Amino acid sequence: MNQQDVCILLGLNRANQEIRKAARELKSTSEVIDRWGQSLKPVDAKWVKATLAWQESSNQGVIGFYDHEYPDRLRQIDDPPWLLFYQGRAELINATGIAIVGSRKAS
Repeated sequence: MNQQDVCILLGLNRANQEIRKAARELKSTSEVIDRWGQSLKPVDAKWVKATLAWQESSNQGVIGFYDHEYPDRLRQIDDPPWLLFYQGRAELINATGIAIVGSRKAS
């Protein structure tokens, strides 16, 4: 993932809900720039550099919403994450899995 894509997807995290919802219908970060480039809030350069540096280590990386590796199941939720950070085998991201959701301090 390049610096521009990371900036745009991090910016979408901070955008209002209408922009985030509409951006899900687009096909690439370049379409996001064409449509809302001026209205996205600036992203801290340190955050972008840290994200890019982090993905350079072995067995970890970042998958963006417009990447073909991004899980289709996540694309379908109302407010999906624009970036997925992973460690380990990226090919398992689309494997069947389970989730445990709940309180840290169950009563």
